Amino acid sequence: LTPTSAFNFSNNNWTIESFIWPNSQTTQVIFNYGYEGSTNRSMVIYYNGGNLNLAYSTNGSNNTDTSFGAHNMILNTWYHVAVVRNGTTITAYINGIPLPTTITIGTSSIHYPGTSGAFRIGRDSTNYLNAYIHGFRIVNGTAVYTSKFKPTTTKLTAIANTQLLTLQDSTLTPTSAFNFSNNNWTIESFIWPNSQTTQVIFNYGYEGSTNR
Repeated sequence: LTPTSAFNFSNNNWTIESFIWPNSQTTQVIFNYGYEGSTNRSMVIYYNGGNLNLAYSTNGSNNTDTSFGAHNMILNTWYHVAVVRNGTTITAYINGIPLPTTITIGTSSIHYPGTSGAFRIGRDSTNYLNAYIHGFRIVNGTAVYTSKFKPTTTKLTAIANTQLLTLQDSTLTPTSAFNFSNNNWTIESFIWPNSQTTQVIFNYGYEGSTNR
């Protein structure tokens, strides 16, 4: 993704969250902003073995890498993961339960790499997220969670200060841009199949006997 000033976290409150289904406990990057070199870094959220970690920089080159503690996530199970800055502290939650270690960041600002910093979900330059991911939300300006909570059982929504909401199954509103007519066209995606039964990749109108 191409970042904008909406992702200048500075010393704001913020929340980064997603649902993930881990398939591996090796180093797995959930979110990476600029952490693909030794300069112009912002933050990276990842887990390695049994711990969930946050690394961040306040000037683009220094590095604070801290474990929130054991995440207790087992493989092949859905989990809600949230990392939240609330004032002077950063807390991680797994399924609404705060992990044991809280990061004290004080009033420091997290470095803003601008549009030149790599902005990636599920990878950095060498590590890819070996997991399913459903729903990814960045809220810049609000600590959505400040204590133990029960994660939503429905899709994430665009609440106040939401800057990014993606990777959700959703019904889009088609426009005339999707009038394929007799044009040449291409539809493509990357997929990881787990079943050979009927699996729908794309559907436009095929939910009845008319208007298909």
